[in-house]
Amino acid sequence: MKNPTREEELSFYYLYLKNYLASYRFEGVTDAMIRARAEKAEETYENARRNGAEVDEAHEMSMAALLDGFRYSEYEIMMDVLEEEFGDDISYELRPFMATYLISRSMVEDVFDSYDIQANAFVNSATYHQLRCELTGTISIILTEDGL
Repeated sequence: MKNPTREEELSFYYLYLKNYLASYRFEGVTDAMIRARAEKAEETYENARRNGAEVDEAHEMSMAALLDGFRYSEYEIMMDVLEEEFGDDISYELRPFMATYLISRSMVEDVFDSYDIQANAFVNSATYHQLRCELTGTISIILTEDGL
């Protein structure tokens, strides 16, 4: 990605999304996409306020526009599974490396490919629980096969 302009450096939405996507390791993100999303979020906020929305409501609407399609990352879900299911076996310091390694494995890719993790209510659904169970089993197999 190129260096941000001065306007982008001052844009809450641009900086928030750039940090969010980097923190949760979303792939295939371009600077142009971040700029476009930030502009959409700003427009959403301004339109909501013009139409009588309170500040908090307008902010909520703009954040929904900003993060649409980027609710959950494979990395974030993997980190949660490693912490909750393998916390006694994989140290806190090693989890980011293990999450990245496991996501790169075709067995794990196949599991994630079976689910729409960007669906609005995915994390609150039974499908999310099913994904976690599948990931836990797949991770156990990989760790055993790799002698870890």
